Amino acid sequence: DGSFFLNLIGGGPDEKKLVKRIASLNYKITPFVNDPYELAKLYNSADAFITCSKSDTYGISVLEAQSCGLPVFAYRNTSFEELTLYKEFLAKDKYEMIEKLLSFKNNQTVISRQNLHRFISLNFSMEDSFNKLIKIYKQIVNKN
Repeated sequence: DGSFFLNLIGGGPDEKKLVKRIASLNYKITPFVNDPYELAKLYNSADAFITCSKSDTYGISVLEAQSCGLPVFAYRNTSFEELTLYKEFLAKDKYEMIEKLLSFKNNQTVISRQNLHRFISLNFSMEDSFNKLIKIYKQIVNKN
């Protein structure tokens, strides 16, 4: 039927304005989730993860979503390009993002949840990320 169920997690400063604009849609707003097990359940019940951020410096939610096997829809020319496995879901603007989402929904694009989890495990473990960060800091210190 082409419909979506949208679960907005975390709210935010524009929540009231957003609710007015999506009043006719099938949605739920879930307040900020602090419990990692509850958050994992939410990720695992979804078909895709959408972030509208263009300024997230590290993208923890993008990594979490992919670790749970979700393809990520995000903007290009942000830090998310480095973090995402399926680059074809990255968009230049909100219109292209909507186009990609509709195409994903209508074509039932095949993605591998296992490949997404493996990609995150191999490239973004806490230890690996920490070691990369220390290496960057050492390079900066040695230049000065």
